[in-house]
Amino acid sequence: MDRLSFFKHGLGRIMETAQSIIGLGQAVNTFTEVVDEALSEIKSDMGLHLPTLDALVYENAEQALRELSQAGYTAIEVGSYFFGKVHYKTPEEFRALADKYGLKITSAHVHHLYELPAAQSEEANEGEGDELTNEAQTTEQDYGAAAVEAKGAKTQESTNPNDEWWKEAIKAHKILGCKYITMQRMPEQMTRQDAELYAEYFNRIGELALEEGMRFQFHPMSEILETQIDGESLLDIIMAGCDAEKVWLQIDTLECLMANVDCLSLLQKYEGRVLTMHLHDRGTAGESGEIDFEKLISKAIKLKVEELYVEVNSFSLPPMNCVERSINYMLSLPSVRY
Repeated sequence: MDRLSFFKHGLGRIMETAQSIIGLGQAVNTFTEVVDEALSEIKSDMGLHLPTLDALVYENAEQALRELSQAGYTAIEVGSYFFGKVHYKTPEEFRALADKYGLKITSAHVHHLYELPAAQSEEANEGEGDELTNEAQTTEQDYGAAAVEAKGAKTQESTNPNDEWWKEAIKAHKILGCKYITMQRMPEQMTRQDAELYAEYFNRIGELALEEGMRFQFHPMSEILETQIDGESLLDIIMAGCDAEKVWLQIDTLECLMANVDCLSLLQKYEGRVLTMHLHDRGTAGESGEIDFEKLISKAIKLKVEELYVEVNSFSLPPMNCVERSINYMLSLPSVRY
């Protein structure tokens, strides 16, 4: 029996008793008041994509997490992993803070673009590798903001720098208690060959994550969603090469809006492969009026999307105020409350 059914059953018994004592009319009024009060105490699980508050977390992580808990958030998705630290703290330190304020760390965003194994890298440097493998040696000059991050775990001796990096990252996030590990950044310009390479790369990350009891997600940005290659969606090309038992999706409502992609249709198309969603507006949730969150959340629940995370990147008020307003808006929606 779920929480709502439990309350309805109990409150039904209360109404029967009240009716026999005080009469039908007054019993109905009493029942309505009790239902509203009881349901107001039921808070659906709602997470926050923590990079939303990265500056505040940097200044005072404990205060930020305490205020998130007080606002009604029950989970967080971390997203600042550099040199073995998560939001500037060791995984153990950050886990302890989250536990202190009753916040589950369920997901993480980490970014590491494909690197050539050493032997292939030497061939490519000699001009013997193809254009794709040369592109795969990511540098900041090649890809700008999409460049490889957090290379602290890479060693010259490693024959597969990708495996080494991901093993360390997955280990760190397992300590946090994450169920999902997610990647969103991709090279700025991608060919079909690039997409096929990344599908293989994602499959390998998925294998490594599953070995540690986690699942790997790809979070497509608007650039991926809107790109077509020979009339075929770049996302479809990537996902066609991904093993459905190793690679899942995280859908972002604002990225869909920016790419002019119907989020509902995307959820339906990849039914069973979307584990989590970012509830992401142009600013504070609900303010733009451009995203029907009620319809999207209702659909996500029907399709068994497992986790929902609020994300805010544009602030009309102090960030924590926007984050509080966003969860209040989400918790007011019928699909979330009931």
